[in-house]
Parts: sequence; structure tokens; C-alpha cells
Amino acid sequence: MSKENMSKHGECLTDETLADYLSGELDPVVHAACEVHLAACDSCRRSLAALMRLLRVTTTPEEEIHLQTLSRAWDERHLRTFPIQQTRRGFRQGWIVAFVGVAAVLLFAVVPGWITSYRNGSVKTPGDILYMLLSRDRPFEAQLAEEPHRERVRGRASPPDFDYAQLGEEMTQRSADQYEMGKFYLIQQDFDRALPNLESAEKDPGAPPAVHNDLGVAYLERGGDENRALAGKEFTHALDRNPNYLPAIFNRSILFDREDKHSEADSERRKYLQLDSKSGWAAEVRQKLERTTR
Repeated sequence: MSKENMSKHGECLTDETLADYLSGELDPVVHAACEVHLAACDSCRRSLAALMRLLRVTTTPEEEIHLQTLSRAWDERHLRTFPIQQTRRGFRQGWIVAFVGVAAVLLFAVVPGWITSYRNGSVKTPGDILYMLLSRDRPFEAQLAEEPHRERVRGRASPPDFDYAQLGEEMTQRSADQYEMGKFYLIQQDFDRALPNLESAEKDPGAPPAVHNDLGVAYLERGGDENRALAGKEFTHALDRNPNYLPAIFNRSILFDREDKHSEADSERRKYLQLDSKSGWAAEVRQKLERTTR
């Protein structure tokens, strides 16, 4: 793309220009002009994001850590500007966005899909927010209802790239019920706030298996003999509602292992694999079963 074309207000960047931008092959002046355009153009940021995904460009852990601060700066649109200046090649650049603003734009192009979904409005319900959180991290060995499978990372806690307090306000504004708020706190491992909400939801005679399962997870992961006994009752309640409810079967195998009832745990694993043999959860169950039966 020529400097003349770049100087036209509002003209979108071509795929070729975006590719050159990512590879660092643009003239420095044109590169800077691209950054200015990306700061203002939603369409080009989406195109850049798609190209980055295609090329498998990823963020570093440090970029992930700073994402919350940068996203806030972008949301508030507090973008500092500098006066028009004559560059060394004679190209007049209208407005130059400050580093924080540009960095936020570039980070938004490569952050995980949940942030993109949150910003573009596809996250509409408390359930959507919960799913997005579970897509980012796996809080427990046990399986929560509607949780996508992720490997459990042990030994370190990932710093959140979002503000839980702000998300809590979003949950309230979107009319989250007691179960949803309980699950929201449970994902944070805040048992003191999760359990009262989940226990209230469980008192509903029509509570579905998901409510019993997630309350069982809360008891199980809080630990202790009494809580493990309560967890077992809730997993049983979930299976009374639906004998083939996979998360409760998965979690009963974990409960039995923690109670040193390994043969019962393996029995639950075999039952699980009869119902689900292809998911990531199934692969995890299969690996555990293979280890215990060697």
C-alpha cells in the first residue's frame, strides 16, 4: 500500500499490507500509519486477528498478564495524541496513538476467543460468562457442568486477565440466579460465597443434575471427610435425576479415589467410557484407568 493511499482517511488495509505488517516488512512510516489505522478501525482489527490465528501468532505470558490493564485503557478510549509532525521522509502523519492504546489494539487481536466474544457482544447471558471463564482455565480436577475440557495445570496459579469484580457486576446486571452466582464464585474457589448460593439453588425440588453436580464439586474441592460425604450425596442426587449424567460419573470416580476406594473409582470410569469415548474428558478417564489397571 502506498503512502498516498495510507493517508486517505478511513481506507482499510489490504490483506497483503496486514501480512507485511505482521512480518515487519513495511517501511517504518507506513508501519506507524497502519498502527494509527488499526487503533480506529474495527474491521481491520478483525482482519488482523484472523490473519494472526491463521499464522498461529500467540501472546507471551507477560502480554497475558498485562492484558487487563491494556484492555481497560482501550475501553475507556483514553488515547493520548501528539501534534502533526513531519517525518524524515516527508510523510505527514495526522494523529499518532500513544503506546498503551496501540499495544491494547494489538493484544486484542491475539487474545483468546472469549475476550473477542465478550467485546463484540456475543456474550449475552450469565451462562455465557461462566462458559468463557471455564474456557480460560480449569479450576479443579473435578468437572463442572457444561465445562469444556482443558488440561489441569498443577503447581501454579495463572493470574487472571479479567476483573472478577467487574464480571460479578455483569452477572448481576444480566439477572444471574443463585446457581449461576454460586458457580461464578466456585470458579474463583471462593467457597464461602459459592456454597450458600449453590445450597439455596439445590433446595428447589426441580433442581437439575447440573446444580447437584456443581454443589457436589464445591463440597469435594473444599475437602474434609464431612464435605466428601456431602459431595457423594449430591453426585448421587444428580444421577437420580439422570443416570447417564457424565460430569457426576466423572466426579464420583475422583471422590472414590480420594476415599481410597479405587476399585469403585475404576468402575465409574468404565461406566463413563461406555457413554463417552471420544471427548477430552474421556481421554483423561482412559489414562487414569490404564494407570490403575497395569
